[in-house]
Amino acid sequence: MSNKTAKNETVRQNYKGFFLQNEYVFTEEEKKKAFDMFAHIADMDENEQKEIYEAITRFLWDGNLTPEEFLIVFANADEDLRRRWFAKILGVTDWYDVVRIFDFDTALKYALDDRTIAMLFPEANQAIWRNLKRQYIKYGFYPKEERQ
Repeated sequence: MSNKTAKNETVRQNYKGFFLQNEYVFTEEEKKKAFDMFAHIADMDENEQKEIYEAITRFLWDGNLTPEEFLIVFANADEDLRRRWFAKILGVTDWYDVVRIFDFDTALKYALDDRTIAMLFPEANQAIWRNLKRQYIKYGFYPKEERQ
């Protein structure tokens, strides 16, 4: 095993937070999973894609990931890490951009999850997202199996 491969495997095993080393190399399988999850972005016109890129850049301001790397990391992350990403995203991104970056079902699943909402700061943000969840439930947009 080469040094770079060993380092990538170590990063992959130890990755628990939001940051990765820039020299991380993604596998083709990881890239494909990201492309499948975010294929709707490729279907957008160039101006919309630039807006998405800028929106992603806004919540990556304190990390080492590019927007492209973020999409791959998110697509391959476990459920807990996805919730933590959403807690970060909801602090700086409006619902309109969240739904454009992620498909509607993914946005509902993670943004309106009680565990995600509990991670938001300050508490006023939690109230905003709980209210949005109540409205989605009230009008039948929130799937029954996702309700808690």
